[in-house]
Amino acid sequence: MSRLYDFLIDEIFIAFLQQSPPLLKAVEGFKGDLRITNSHLVFTLPALFEFTSHQFDKTHQQQIARNRSDYVAFRKQLYSNPTNTRLQQYGGTVVVDVSKSSLDHSTYKLMYL
Repeated sequence: MSRLYDFLIDEIFIAFLQQSPPLLKAVEGFKGDLRITNSHLVFTLPALFEFTSHQFDKTHQQQIARNRSDYVAFRKQLYSNPTNTRLQQYGGTVVVDVSKSSLDHSTYKLMYL
């Protein structure tokens, strides 16, 4: 799962902060709870997992598992790593946008500092 986490940081979050045209196009075409709103990448964690997994599959020409235990491991990686410390080096941070009782239903956003 650490490969997927590293891919998320480098190829999704940092690419978004750098306004990578291929990534922006992929986000626009995604049919889920992940979108660009007011120059922020807004997402739920399940949608972020699905989008990141799909982009990983396309980039590496291999399919990774997407069951519940894989999602939980992905979510754990987000919380147990210095995600915002890494993103701050590129001028960004992830914050809670709308808090719900379940992490899976809360909305987060990647925004510029």
